[in-house]
Amino acid sequence: SDPSFVAHARQVVEMVTAAIGLLEQGDMETLTGVLQDLGARHSDYGVGQEHYPIVGEALILTLQAALGEAVFTENAKRQWLTVADIIFCTMATTWA
Repeated sequence: SDPSFVAHARQVVEMVTAAIGLLEQGDMETLTGVLQDLGARHSDYGVGQEHYPIVGEALILTLQAALGEAVFTENAKRQWLTVADIIFCTMATTWA
């Protein structure tokens, strides 16, 4: 495994976990600021909206594989897709 890939994957999981925590707390102001900062950094790296479907699909497939069908139900999948959409759409507000 590429150490930089593993480090980035860990950062993604940490960011998703933090986003879920802020959503659960109802702290949309903090969440929006964090995601907009993240979006601006990713824009600087050349990441665009065309990359979102790839990342979203990878997230869903990873969760399905890790949690299994008994835990990762269709309802859970819909909820995760909603969370991913909130994250991606908020990040995208900073892009030109």
